[in-house]
Amino acid sequence: MEVLDKNDTPPSWPSKVQKLSISENAPVGQQIATLTATDEDTKGTIAYSIVTGNDSKFELDSVTGVLKIIDTLDREEEEEWTLTVRADDGVQSSDTQVSIMVSFLSIVARLIASSSVQILPKKLPLIINKIDCLLYACFDGDHHRLNMKV
Repeated sequence: MEVLDKNDTPPSWPSKVQKLSISENAPVGQQIATLTATDEDTKGTIAYSIVTGNDSKFELDSVTGVLKIIDTLDREEEEEWTLTVRADDGVQSSDTQVSIMVSFLSIVARLIASSSVQILPKKLPLIINKIDCLLYACFDGDHHRLNMKV
C-alpha cells in the first residue's frame, strides 16, 4: 500500500509583516529581497505574486520570489510602500504584508548625482578655502548656490 500526500496545508511565511528598506536612488532593476514561503506538503510548487499595493514600481519573480524595483522611487512622493504578496501552491494560498521604506537621499547627494548639476567656475565665482566650498547648480536656467562644509 502506498500513502500519497494530500495538499491540505497552505504555504506559510516567516512572518505576517516583512519590513524592508531601499534607498530612493536605487537603480531600476535592483533586487530588494528574496521573499520565501514554505509548504509542508510535498505536492506542488509555490508561485509568488503581488496582490495589492504595487503601482508598477515593483516586480516579483513568480518562481524565485525575487523582488525588484522596476521604476524610480522618490521619497517625497511616497516614503513607504505596502505590498500584499501571495504564495500559492496551486490549491491553497497565504498572504504576507511587505513594508518597503524608501530611505532619504540627502539634497547634496541628489545635486551631485543629478545630471543637471553643473559646476561653473568660469561663469560664476567659485570660492574654495580649507573650510568652505561653494557649489553652483543650474536647474531650468536658475542658478542656486549651495554652501558645503568640507
